[in-house]
Amino acid sequence: MPRSGGETFPENCSTKAKLVQEAMPRDYIDLAPSYTTWNATKHQAEVGGLAKHEWLKHGTCSGLSPDGYFAEALRAFSLLPGDRGTPELIKANVGGSVSAAALRSSYAKRVAIKADRGCNLSEVTACFSKLPDGRIDAQVDCPDHVMRGRDSPNCSTIRINQLGQCMLDAKKKR
Repeated sequence: MPRSGGETFPENCSTKAKLVQEAMPRDYIDLAPSYTTWNATKHQAEVGGLAKHEWLKHGTCSGLSPDGYFAEALRAFSLLPGDRGTPELIKANVGGSVSAAALRSSYAKRVAIKADRGCNLSEVTACFSKLPDGRIDAQVDCPDHVMRGRDSPNCSTIRINQLGQCMLDAKKKR
C-alpha cells in the first residue's frame, strides 16, 4: 500500500477525511477481496476490515482522501510484475512450493516475503517511491527498516497455497 518515504513511516495520523462504509470499486473484489465485505442486501462489496485497518494505519498519513488512497493502492498492483500484481511464478505454483530466492527474484525490486511457521506464503510487501502530492511513483527496493520483521529468511522454500487454504487446513486440525 502507498507509504511515505524515510527511515520510518508515520502511522495512525489525525485527519478529517473519513472512510465511509460505501461500495468499494469493482476492481477491489477481484484484486483485493480481503479489503471487502459482501453486503447481501445491497448486492455489493463494501469496505471490509483490512481496508479499514490500512486506511487508519497508513492512509490517514498519506495526504490523500480515502478514495485517492485506495485508487493508488489499486494502481500499485498494476506497477508490479505479472497479472494483477501476481508474478507468473506464484500463479503457476499454487498448491506447490517454490524456492524463496526464485520468489524474491520474480519481483522486479527487493520485496519482503512473509511466511507463517510452516513456510506458507502469507504476505508480499512491495515498496514504492512517493510523489510530493502523495501519489505513488515507481516500485523501489524495500529498505532495511521495512524488511525487518516482515521478511521470513528462515524459509528456503515457500509453499503457495490457494487463497483461503490455510484457514481451511486450520479448521480441519480442530
